[in-house]
Amino acid sequence: MKKILLKKAISSHLFLRQTAVNFFKKINKLKDSEIIIDFKGIQFMSRSFAHEYLQQTAKSKKNIKELNVPTDIKKMLNYVQHAQAKPIIITSREKVEIVALS
Repeated sequence: MKKILLKKAISSHLFLRQTAVNFFKKINKLKDSEIIIDFKGIQFMSRSFAHEYLQQTAKSKKNIKELNVPTDIKKMLNYVQHAQAKPIIITSREKVEIVALS
């Protein structure tokens, strides 16, 4: 098991999608199969970082657990996770069609 303090590994402010990609490249090279990501001290996470973080977490073969996730960061991750699953309603003169994004 490997514990990673996200603030120390990246920064207390998480902005860029590419930063998440690079972070997971390092994680996926680790020998440990279980990774604990400690969010202690994280003050900001952009929507794009959150989206890429969730995508990379889902793609990783590592067992990833999160620790000390601040409330506002949890809200951002939840928002991004659920925003992807919302349907789009397309209207035309003849019919209404609901299209899922998933």
